Amino acid sequence: SVSVVTPEDIADNAALNLDDALRYEPGIDLLDYSSDSQHPTSNSIGMRGLGGGAQGISRALVMEDGVPINDPFFGYIQWNRVPLDDISHVEIVRGGGSPLWGNYAEGGVINIVTQSYETDRLSLDAAGGSYGFYRASADGFYRLDDQNVLEIFGEAGGTSGYQQVPVYERAPFNVPSGSDALNLHLRDSFEGDGLTAHFTLDLHGNHQRLETLLDTNSQRNVVASGDIARQFGANSSLALTMFYGDSNFDTNNSTYFPVEGDVASTTQSLNEIHHVRAHDFGGSLIWSQETGGWLKNYMVGGDWHAIYGDDHTQHFVAPDFSATNFNTMGGGDQLFLAGFAQATLAPIEALEIVASGRFQYLRNSNGLDGSVGGLGAVPSNDVTSFVPRVNLRYALPDGFALRGAYYQSFRAPNIGDQFYTYAAGGFVQLPAPLLKPERLNGGEAGFDFTGEGFRAQLTAYRTSIDNYIVAEATTNPIYSPNGWYVVQNQNVAAVQAQGFEAEANWDIGGGFAANAAYTFADSVVKKNPFDPQSVGQQIIDVPRNRVGGGLSYTAPGGWRIGTAAEFVSRTDWASPDHTDPGYPGKISADPHFVMSLSASYPVWRRADAYVEIQNLTDTRYVATSYSAPSPQAYGTPFEAFGGLRIRLE
Repeated sequence: SVSVVTPEDIADNAALNLDDALRYEPGIDLLDYSSDSQHPTSNSIGMRGLGGGAQGISRALVMEDGVPINDPFFGYIQWNRVPLDDISHVEIVRGGGSPLWGNYAEGGVINIVTQSYETDRLSLDAAGGSYGFYRASADGFYRLDDQNVLEIFGEAGGTSGYQQVPVYERAPFNVPSGSDALNLHLRDSFEGDGLTAHFTLDLHGNHQRLETLLDTNSQRNVVASGDIARQFGANSSLALTMFYGDSNFDTNNSTYFPVEGDVASTTQSLNEIHHVRAHDFGGSLIWSQETGGWLKNYMVGGDWHAIYGDDHTQHFVAPDFSATNFNTMGGGDQLFLAGFAQATLAPIEALEIVASGRFQYLRNSNGLDGSVGGLGAVPSNDVTSFVPRVNLRYALPDGFALRGAYYQSFRAPNIGDQFYTYAAGGFVQLPAPLLKPERLNGGEAGFDFTGEGFRAQLTAYRTSIDNYIVAEATTNPIYSPNGWYVVQNQNVAAVQAQGFEAEANWDIGGGFAANAAYTFADSVVKKNPFDPQSVGQQIIDVPRNRVGGGLSYTAPGGWRIGTAAEFVSRTDWASPDHTDPGYPGKISADPHFVMSLSASYPVWRRADAYVEIQNLTDTRYVATSYSAPSPQAYGTPFEAFGGLRIRLE
């Protein structure tokens, strides 16, 4: 089950960041408001109804040109690390992807492919609009010689943000959420004599303010990556990829003290400051061979990924809620080593079988749970597993095809899951050093049609996880007696996610094109001894129904207009017996229907003016019930921006 997102799709969705466009795609679960307006640790991604957003757990792998961009410590996606003007297209592969791609690919894989040109080129883009939105980028390709092409891409962007907090909760310190980001991308590409190679350096900086004056965070990322491939004859190749990342993340968390009946007197104070530092490096080595005959091709390879990370926290509120100043620390190391293989077989002309498998080794070491009342040093542990996948596709006449797959997949708890502590506002999430990897079993069956100007897919899937990680209420010998609500991630639940996805793309003709997508997700908790009332309920943060579609027109003169729309059903954000005093009862995000509009016009043969509008009808809806520090936050209101793109070749 595969989708491809183009720059035109991104424009039609009036996307400020890539997540704004991806949520229109079937089978993808993201929080229903822009990543610019939520804490980075909430920018988790799920696929196939597996959930995770409410807990900050990503169950999908996101890559940029084959290099993982899931945060090495937390697993979230900092979406503004991916400038929209640098995207060639986005490939979405749904279903368990761990047999080939390893960790995080539990529910699927998203690979972002950046722009590449063979000739000298310079592109400039500048835009501005509602709520202080701005973006300026420059992208240049220069051919150094017959074998080398140099690319330099830079972007600055941000927004002053809109007021997310409902009116009745506004206090003197509430402010619109805003963010600013800088990106610099350098790449040298080489091709000649059967050898291709790329070296890339990515620099990213981000600063964000969330709903109040004290809740801020900043991030700095440096990623260096390279790949080299050697062709041996016409049918075989050897490819080596390596990357190194250095991540710094600082976040300030506050506590606010409501005054009953007098919102204006509500006060706020700084609760804790986190400094998270992580290094990761990894790579892969892959041999590929085209063979012909019934064994069409095969590949064998290995990959590795080492992560070192820690969190230093300065606390200003003691467990008894008095003023204090003390430090805690947590962190550890992870090492992933794996061997994998894939073979494509065609026993008869119409049938294609693709079989793959991965043997995975994971070592967690040097763990330290330095939280208040924590375990201290944590013994090292090793986990080994084998995950297979088998795909079948049978071609029928006239462009029709049937396909099916069986797979196993996994997600290993990251360092943040195991060793990060959050303690603010009377709420504590403790580290969970003893977590084990989730293991998924599943399969799907699908129907494809590809005709002249029309493509459609329909896929039914069913998966299950028996050691699903959920945040459940627990006790702490120091925080609990003082009335703090304490939770901890634990491998205690069993879930079943089943449903179907449909999408169609139609080049109608005469410049018109249309697309439509529908996702039905019946994702149910089957077992949870810590929360028996959740059994039989929909997994939190997974909407049962999501419908999207769009229509565009491109005129012979080059101007273009496009629109996109989406309906999302009510989404639960806590189980029925949720007892957190700050979030009483069963809470949920509103069902909502939103539309976007975009248009571009060639003001010159090398320049296009454009305008894009999010939430055309200015629909007001609660998008999430897990927004810090308030219990609810509104989705993006009517927002318009425009700009000019110039291309020089």
